[in-house]
Amino acid sequence: MSADAKRVRVKLAEEAKDGKRDVLFDGRKSHDADDKALIELLKEAKLEQWKTDPAEGKGIGKRLYSILNGSGGKLKSILDEAYKESEPISLYIETGPTFSALPFELIHDGGRFLLLDDGKHLIRMVSEKGWRKSPYPEKRPMKMVFMASSPTDLGPDNVLKFEEEEDLIIKATAKYPIDIMFEDSGSVEGLKDAIQEFGGCDVVHITGHADVLKDIGPAFLLEDEAGYTAHVTPGRLWDALKDYKPRMLFLSGCNTGKGLGDGRGDGHGDGSTESFAYQMVEGVYPSS
Repeated sequence: MSADAKRVRVKLAEEAKDGKRDVLFDGRKSHDADDKALIELLKEAKLEQWKTDPAEGKGIGKRLYSILNGSGGKLKSILDEAYKESEPISLYIETGPTFSALPFELIHDGGRFLLLDDGKHLIRMVSEKGWRKSPYPEKRPMKMVFMASSPTDLGPDNVLKFEEEEDLIIKATAKYPIDIMFEDSGSVEGLKDAIQEFGGCDVVHITGHADVLKDIGPAFLLEDEAGYTAHVTPGRLWDALKDYKPRMLFLSGCNTGKGLGDGRGDGHGDGSTESFAYQMVEGVYPSS
């Protein structure tokens, strides 16, 4: 993403008034969105039929576009200007926990999926941390720690071919000044030790399985000292990272964007059970 990209914040108000929610662009109200329509769309999206049915994905994407566009065509005017000027643009979508499960990545303007256009970026905004910072690159190689985890007790169907991913990363970064450390224990303790040995790092990349469990919520399925499954919560992972916070964290695992309270039932979320990724960004970490 270009550092010169135009940044636009789009926010759904966390509270509804008279069945309507404000839609704000860069802090200013543009129009209202119907709360019932949002909740119905959320329930439909939770069925996840869009994952296998392109027509379903397109339909949901068009409805999401309509919600953000409004009758006044606010989103369309912003995108049209970007297309006209060949200007890169980043849309920061902020929903709060209530509608965080809506698949805004599917936004479709009737002719195309937004994310399939070069220079058009969509970012989930959880926190304003670092919003006004302008990072300046240091004159040294970037430092990256890559860890893959594949517990032996998950069965043969769940064995990850992470060696192939490691090879792809090595090939993709070969031309760039990047120092990579591969952590091979697959455990949260091993990750912490590797980062300390490296003297901190810029990027942490974790590949593995993840799930949302009724008793503990979102968890990454890392390994214990015997290679069996260790359910690592956001709080436990944060404990391993907090002394040497990376500038970027990749969570390459299924369901890291899901939480127990991300719109099930009445369509309203519970911040204490938000997704793994949401909790890592927001900084509201579980105690375990």
